[in-house]
Amino acid sequence: MPIGLYIHIPFCETKCSYCDFNTYAGIENLLAQYIDSICKEIKLWGSVIPNANISTIFFGGGTPSYIPANLLGQILNTIKSEMDTTNCTEITIESNPNDLSKIKKLEYYLKIGINRISIGIQSFNDIHLKNIDRRHSSAEGIHAIKNAKSAGFENINIDLMFGLPNQTKYEWIQTLEVVPTIPIQHISMYCLTIEKNTPMFHQVNQGVLQMPDQDLAAEMYEIATDFMKQENFRNYEISNWAKNNKICEHNLAYWKNQQFIGIGPGAHSLLSSYRFSNIESPKKYIQKLKSSPDFEKTQNNKQTDKDKFLTIPTTENYEKQDIKTKMSDTMIMGLRLDSGINLDEFEEKFQIKIEKIFPGKIDKLISENLINKKNNQIKLSDKGKLLGNEVFINFL
Repeated sequence: MPIGLYIHIPFCETKCSYCDFNTYAGIENLLAQYIDSICKEIKLWGSVIPNANISTIFFGGGTPSYIPANLLGQILNTIKSEMDTTNCTEITIESNPNDLSKIKKLEYYLKIGINRISIGIQSFNDIHLKNIDRRHSSAEGIHAIKNAKSAGFENINIDLMFGLPNQTKYEWIQTLEVVPTIPIQHISMYCLTIEKNTPMFHQVNQGVLQMPDQDLAAEMYEIATDFMKQENFRNYEISNWAKNNKICEHNLAYWKNQQFIGIGPGAHSLLSSYRFSNIESPKKYIQKLKSSPDFEKTQNNKQTDKDKFLTIPTTENYEKQDIKTKMSDTMIMGLRLDSGINLDEFEEKFQIKIEKIFPGKIDKLISENLINKKNNQIKLSDKGKLLGNEVFINFL
């Protein structure tokens, strides 16, 4: 069974004012110990699942491009020695534009096997970049993209955000109009969500920044959808567009509820119907692995999958998915994709019709023009994409 592998790199030079992820600035003193701990956790998973068939690898964060590139090479070498990467077709690194000023660094990424790069552009408007505490300028963002192309990357994603503080519709259109001028194959676009206890949350509450209303944010999404269609990008997932079929295979596996292992503090895993999450603190993560003995690739055949997985000392929480949860996840994740959900395949997988599990829900959503049904396939309508959460709540 193919398994996606996520590696969490929580280091950042500075933390953006809107960020609520498990990331940290100013912990560079932990870096050497952290990389050793990451490699040790990989080895432990290699013992628990011998010859794990890794299909994709994703370095996320945080800012993986912030740490020395040779450390990423060390991690990849450990993965290759402990797991089966023969069928691994995609290795992604998330990056900040500031870290991509030197082509040699990008060429090194390619040399060690990284073949997809995701660049956190967020906006091509310098005022908005300043408002959200990004360290790069619009020009530096474009330069980073062109450097990635010059180095040899053929699969480049950029992240953009709309619904930014004080952002107008016209300014959003200006950012989109940069897209045809840059060599990218994939775009992820998200509406900015203000999380409590972030600096931006307090700035908005104090009136320092003003957020666009929901109607304007929805209009920005519609504008983006129309624009990307004109530029021949396929909207294969609510927030993701790809050109020339350069979809993100790693994230697609998430949306299809396929198996994945998360390495690093706060990382999540899904294996054999169990969901696991690691301890969040990098310091505690390092301490747990330091005090854990190594063990060989021999397992007691009488151990259950859960028992094997719980031998990983950094696991803090776990739960077994019951059949209802699997059905809910299948509906919610499947409807995010442009392929939608085939009702016959759902029935074959779970041995029950959708109507019996979610009585009246499909007809209700069709009548509200939130989903479409054709040839026993259901998909989100354009309106449904705008109001996705109102659709998904029906399947919880």
